[in-house]
Parts: sequence; C-alpha cells; structure tokens
Amino acid sequence: MPDYFAQFLSTEIGLPLLCSLVTGMLIGIDREVQGKPAGLRTHAPVCLAATLLTLAAAQQELRTQLARQWLIWCWADRPFLGKLPCSTAEE
Repeated sequence: MPDYFAQFLSTEIGLPLLCSLVTGMLIGIDREVQGKPAGLRTHAPVCLAATLLTLAAAQQELRTQLARQWLIWCWADRPFLGKLPCSTAEE
C-alpha cells in the first residue's frame, strides 16, 4: 500500500471520516424512511464534508502554532535580527 494511503487511513483522519459518514448515512436513512426531504444522498456527504473541513482546520491550526513557536525560538536572544511582534520573551 502506498505511503499516502497510510496517513489517510490512520486513526486521526480515517476514523473520524468513517464515523461521520456512517452517522450521516444513518440520519439520511431515517429521514428517507419517514418520507422527509434531504435524505441519504444529502446527509452523508454533508456530514463527511463537515468532518473533513474540521480536520483540515485542526491540522492547519497545529501547523500554525508550531511555526510560530519555531520562529520565536529561532529569533529569541538574537539582537541583530530584531524582535518579533509576537515574541513572548521578556525584555
């Protein structure tokens, strides 16, 4: 199996996507049985897309925090580079 599938099928990404898809399908089936509009073909992709966007936002936030910490660490105690506006180091 290629390496890019290994990360996708990990429990951090694959499990939430699978659970949201199953939940959306259950909600959609229930609505179709009751004869309401917006059944299975609507709720399954909506739940899946919502989970995918939430996971993407969480990953982006983690990367942003790591990048910010790295910048602060790199620029700390280096007076020739100046201070970062977001620096938390004591003056």
